[in-house]
Amino acid sequence: MSINYQRQLSKYTNDVLSQVCTACGLTVKPRKQDKIDAITNGMQRVANLPNKINVLAIDVGVKNLSYCRLSHINIKGDKRPTLDINKWKKIDLHEQYGSTYRPLTNDMTSLVDSKRYLSHLAFELVNDIVIRQDESPHVIVIENQRTRSNQLLSTLPNVLLNYTLENMVYSTFWTLQQQRSCLKDTVVTPMNASKMTHFWINRFIDSPKNSQTKKLRIELFFNWLCSNNAPFLHSFVLPENFGDLSTLNKSKYLLNQLGLPIVNNKIDDLVDSLLYGLTIYKSLQNQHSLLELLDCNGDLSTFVEDRSKEHFKLIQKVIIQNKLEVLNKPSRTTKKISEVSRISKL
Repeated sequence: MSINYQRQLSKYTNDVLSQVCTACGLTVKPRKQDKIDAITNGMQRVANLPNKINVLAIDVGVKNLSYCRLSHINIKGDKRPTLDINKWKKIDLHEQYGSTYRPLTNDMTSLVDSKRYLSHLAFELVNDIVIRQDESPHVIVIENQRTRSNQLLSTLPNVLLNYTLENMVYSTFWTLQQQRSCLKDTVVTPMNASKMTHFWINRFIDSPKNSQTKKLRIELFFNWLCSNNAPFLHSFVLPENFGDLSTLNKSKYLLNQLGLPIVNNKIDDLVDSLLYGLTIYKSLQNQHSLLELLDCNGDLSTFVEDRSKEHFKLIQKVIIQNKLEVLNKPSRTTKKISEVSRISKL
């Protein structure tokens, strides 16, 4: 089967294969054969998944950890996942798990207790959220922590703390995987904000500023919340004028719906955890569609064109609102066309 896919894929240009990799959430490597191998491996993995899967996405932080659980996702066809407000949370690990820690010394800042305490938080997090007897995840996506802050040469303490926590979560889950057969096939996927933003927006537009991408992600989410053409369903009860509210008031309303504090609280971590989960969902859905297409010896160029058109419709409102320059060919060229011209073509 793998050899047959390799032969089919080898007929296409490097550009088409790059667009396939992007649509399927795969790393776009320079060599053509590396792209073919990545696509083939992706299809083999998705072929081994059940019809409906559970995805857990975690935006890492000690005081502001957000997670989103998308349950019973059907990656075959175009059925959308449901965002359950009871499975979309933001927690302070200190408040949630700190009280059960029993220190060994009288100084919590000592290396003995500080390292041990962080290990305790990681274990409790994995035991409480990741490992659930009623709903084991098939795929876990964890925000990949940077080691520097805003490109500074020095590593800041909080950045290092989150980086250490991320790796402790990996280690804890790996250890428990060896002990529990129900978790042995669970795949843990790291993903950073740049890759997630590129999947949804940046591959279509001309080099947005780093400071702008977080704003775009939040706007994208709020647009979807009010739209019938969103990649997810939800059960939020929104006022009729929700779309006309400011971003700040939309955030406050949503935080209230989620039962979270409104004062000095932000929604960006919550939004990112959802977007990480949706990135995995759309990537796997596209990989499964590709698998079916190749089994029928279909045309790959048409596949990438259709996926791009469908995807662009999900983000076109954000592009118009922010007057962003749109790339003529999202995956490769930097030739620009106006957003109005691009949208009229779609």
